[in-house]
Order: sequence, then C-alpha cells, then structure tokens
Amino acid sequence: MNIKYRAEIDGLRAIAVFSVIIYHANIKFFNHHLFQGGFLGVDIFFVISGYLISLLILKEIKLTNKFSFSNFYERRVKRIAPALVFMLILSTIASYFFLFPISFVIFLKSLISSLLSVSNLYFWKEGNSYGAESSLLNPLLHTWSLSIEEQFYILFPISIFLIHKFFKKHLIELIFVGILISLIFAQYCSMNHVVFNFYALPSRGFELLLGSLLAKLELDRDRGGGQNSYLILNKIFPITGLALIFYSIFLFKSEMLLPSFYSLIPVVGTMLIIWFAHKDELITRILSCKIFVFFGLISYSLYLFHFPIFAFARNINLNEADVVYKILLILLNVIISIVSYYLVEKTFRKKKYPFQKIIIILLISVFCLVCITIYGLYKNGFKDRVPSIFWLENLKNQQPIDFNSKGTNGNILLIGDSHADALSFKLNENLTKESYNLTYLNTALFTPNLNLFDYRTNVLNKDFKIINDKIKNLLDNEKNLIIVFHQRWTMTILSTYFDNEEGATEYLREDDKYWNVIKKDSCCIDELQRINLVQKEIISSVDLMLAKGHKIILVYPVPEMAFHVPKTILKKTKKIFINHLNEENVPIITTSYEVYKKRNKLIFETLDSIQSSNIYRVYPHQHFCNTLIQGRCIGNSKNEIFYFDYNHLSLKGSSFIVTDIVNTIKRVDK
Repeated sequence: MNIKYRAEIDGLRAIAVFSVIIYHANIKFFNHHLFQGGFLGVDIFFVISGYLISLLILKEIKLTNKFSFSNFYERRVKRIAPALVFMLILSTIASYFFLFPISFVIFLKSLISSLLSVSNLYFWKEGNSYGAESSLLNPLLHTWSLSIEEQFYILFPISIFLIHKFFKKHLIELIFVGILISLIFAQYCSMNHVVFNFYALPSRGFELLLGSLLAKLELDRDRGGGQNSYLILNKIFPITGLALIFYSIFLFKSEMLLPSFYSLIPVVGTMLIIWFAHKDELITRILSCKIFVFFGLISYSLYLFHFPIFAFARNINLNEADVVYKILLILLNVIISIVSYYLVEKTFRKKKYPFQKIIIILLISVFCLVCITIYGLYKNGFKDRVPSIFWLENLKNQQPIDFNSKGTNGNILLIGDSHADALSFKLNENLTKESYNLTYLNTALFTPNLNLFDYRTNVLNKDFKIINDKIKNLLDNEKNLIIVFHQRWTMTILSTYFDNEEGATEYLREDDKYWNVIKKDSCCIDELQRINLVQKEIISSVDLMLAKGHKIILVYPVPEMAFHVPKTILKKTKKIFINHLNEENVPIITTSYEVYKKRNKLIFETLDSIQSSNIYRVYPHQHFCNTLIQGRCIGNSKNEIFYFDYNHLSLKGSSFIVTDIVNTIKRVDK
C-alpha cells in the first residue's frame, strides 16, 4: 500500500538531520554554538515517522479492512536494516583501529543492544547522559533513536489494528489519550528521571502519536498535504511552523531537560508544515527544491554515519576547535552517506530484489557481528593490539569488588565519590593481605546537613540524603573505625570542571557542566555563600567523625589532567591507528603543578585547618607532581599509565596512593 509522495517532507528531513549533525559537530560562530538545540532534529523525525507510518497503516485498513503485518514488516526491514547493519559493520572495523580496549568493550556491548533494538534502554541503564563527553565518544550512541522507532514499529501496528477492530469509532480519542499520558509522563520524568526520560519510548510516544493523529485526521477529512481549502492558513502556518522549528534549534539548550512540554514547540512546528503544506506556498516550494529533497532522501544514511564519524574523530583527539576539520568531517559524512544510499538503501529496497535473499544477507552479517562481539568481549577488546599499559585490566577494574569482611585486625571505612571508587579495588586488595575489613560507601560528599540538587531543575536528589544518613548511622553505631575520606574535593566545592590554562579543558562542550550542586535547600543563594557553606560543612563532617571517636585519613586532591590520558598519548605520538603504538614512542603527558596548587588552594586550606591527633593526611600529588619533571604533574611514565580518563586514577596510579593509605593505617593502628 503506497501513499502519495510529498517532497516537502524530505525537505523537513534534511533540516532535521543537518540540525543534528551541526549540533554534534559543535560548531561555534563568534563563540556561540550554532544549532545548540539541534538535537531536536530527532523530535522532528519522530513526528514525521509517526505520520508516515500511521498513514500507511490506516490507509491500508481503510481501503481493505485488513492489515498485512508481513508486508509491513518486510518494508520496515528493507528500509531500516541493510543500512544500519552496513554502518555497524564499518563501525566495528573502525573500532578495531581507533578504539582502545576499554572503549572497544563498551562499543561491543552497545553493538549488541543496537542489533536487538534496545540501545535506548542500554544507554539509559549505563547512565549515558546524552551530550556528555563520555557519551560523545561512543560511536553508537545515536542508535537510541532508531531503537525507539523500531519499538514503535513493533507495538503500534498491533495496537492500531486491535483498536480499529474493537474500538474503531474511538480511535482518535484513544490516540489523543495516549498523547496526553505520554506528554504528562515526559514532563514528570524530565524533573525526576532525566536520563530515563530522554531515552524512553513512553516519553517520546506523544511525538510519534501526534504524527499519527495527523494521519488519522487527514484520512478522515481528506485534508493536509496540499488538500486544505483554507488558503490563507496554507500561507501563514507553514511559515509559523518553520519559525517554531528554527526558534527551537537555535535557542533551546540541553538544560531544558527534554522531552517535556517545551518539546511541543518544534513538534507543533513540524505538524503545521505537514498539515498546511501546499504546492503554491513559499515554504513548501523551498522544502521541495532539489537540494533539500536530495539531502532528505539520504537523511537516514546521513544520520547513521554522522555520529560514528564524529565519535572516532574525538577518540583519536583530532583538533576539536578547528572548524575546517569539522566541515571536512561533515563532507566525509555526506560522501559515505551517498554511497550508502545508492549502493545499500536503494539496492535493498527495490521490489525486484528478493526479500528472502535480503534476510539471508542480514542474518549472515548479524551472525558475524555477534561472533565478533562475543570473541571481542572474551579477548577484552582485542587488547593485544596495543602495549600492555593500555590494557583494560591495567587501567580500570571491571568486576564487582568482593570487599573483605573476614579480617581480624579491624574495620576500615572508605567514604567518597568516584575518586574514592578509583582507589577501592587496590585498597581492598592490599587491606585483605593485611587482614583488615573494608566497607565502601559512595557519596558525592558526606554532608549530613546539606543536600544535593540538580542544577538544571533544582530537584532534590533523594538518594544523596539516604546514603549520607546510612553513613551517619554507621558512624554512630560502630566504634574505633579508621575512616579513609576522599573526594574530588575542588569540583565538589566549586562545581567547575578543570581547565589546565594551557588550552585543554576537561570537557568539549560548554553544556557539560557539573550537573549536581551541594547546598542547604532549594532556595537560590550567592555562589560564594554556597562555597563557604560547603567548606564549613566539610569541616563539620570531619568534626562529627572525630566526635564519635573515629580516626580519619584525609586523602587530598588528585591532580586533574583536563584531557583523556590514554587518548592524548595516542595523539601526541601522531599515530592515527592505536595498533601502531609501542612502548618506545609513548610520550609523557603533563599538566602544570602551579595550576594544580591554585585550583586546590581552597580545599588545602580547608583540610589543613582541621587539627586533631586523630587526623592523618595523604597527599596524592607527591607521587605525580615534581617527580619526573620539575613543575609538572605527570599522567604516565614510559611504561605505566596513571589515569584511565581525565582525572580518575588507573589501577597503577591508585596503587601509589593506596600504599600510603595502608602504611598510614598500620601506623595508626599500632
């Protein structure tokens, strides 16, 4: 069952895909991000998909009073699967040459989730905040939207068929109810479950269903797509729709926590164009011009390949600030997409191309990808491609830690955030040898009198209160604990990421701010007041521990690097392929010791001000700063890497600090 081709919808697709591409390219104009709301291109795609798929389904049901599920899914497989699998194959090959073992393992896991059409759920469970630096390095992050569409394609035809069979007269009402429920759900989750909200089909459902509503109204009233008799509206509303879309693309920011009620602005803009487009109207003529239509036709391939291209470029640290380099990457994306469209998409969508043959090719391809994934995971990301200092097991522990509870020499409590977590494996390993028990409680900061708020929504993080109450109860009930207290102190106080003042900042995007802010309550206070409040609370928290009779080992700030150490080593060697690395050409990566001291001056003063005979101090910077190179803090040596990313210590890096901690514990416990 075919539907009338509408060139202006391909024009809309072109706008949607290039808004996403330019957003991910992170192009600046006079220090302003072009298309800072470009991620909304996906929302435009959802409306278009909902409209076209629903029009296809409903028209077939209306004309034949039945629906062929086999024909529908055959068309969907031809439309989606070949190009997707082609992209996955090329990305897997590229990953072998461009990704370090730890990144390759993550890639392979996301590859399986993409093949199973659940990558949106995978990225949600992994906590991948869309747009954050760690996510931008994953070549397959963009497949989350494809998984949502694929889930929609599975559920929607069945739902529509059943509704049409048993509740035919109420189809519009039921679609409207679905839209309302989804929109309210998205608004609620945008304030309370941010990551889940972004990736969840129920949160995106209203965008797809609004497209479905247009399709149903068009079939019932024979309107839309140039059939509208209200000619004055044909002239006004397409312009209004395009204005709403560009307003959203240029002015929306990721802090708005979409999808939510705000999403209605670009969504309604898209609906106005679809409904009121007319062949004699200006916007329709513009969107229907050959260049827009061409890029709309190849928009699926453009979307498929743009993110892997940018992700691989980021992984090998190509010059992110160079606009020329970004334009070249976009051109590369266009070239690959043209090849994909003509050689893959069009070939497999030809009616004369046997569907059985397509299925066989796809099954063989998927089988090969699954085999590569299983073998790649077994081989720890094909670690033999690189020197052992880059191996996953030498950089970061990947297994749950079985914390020792059978020791006879006493109990050690580790309190802290991800920086403390980076110490936990080696600390547990060494304390087990010394017959000590270790308990680790993870918290953004142990502050019983303060709370944690999302800076975008000012919503309280309830888990923060729960874990800090748990720590307080443990301190009250246990006697004579030795507490190791370690945080990424300075970022916790200042809520700012690290700038090494030599051209490197920890994250590429200005939007990648510290998402959580520690303060007393939800009311707004001066930033200096907030900093002073947190500073005093750190002192108060340590005093609370001391008052309970516990002994405390304060672990001072770990030097931050501002760049991903393993990837920067690759860049400094001027090697594009990681399997060209060898231990002889490994450069030493450093940052300024003076910058370290300046950034951490406040926390040094804060911790130094706490005086007690039960306070002991460990200084990580003594192992990394003014050692190999005077005035510099090192991220690696010729045969060891001390960080597995921008600021977290690797297993080797943590071993230096753990040795100091264990020696201090033995001295304290005499």
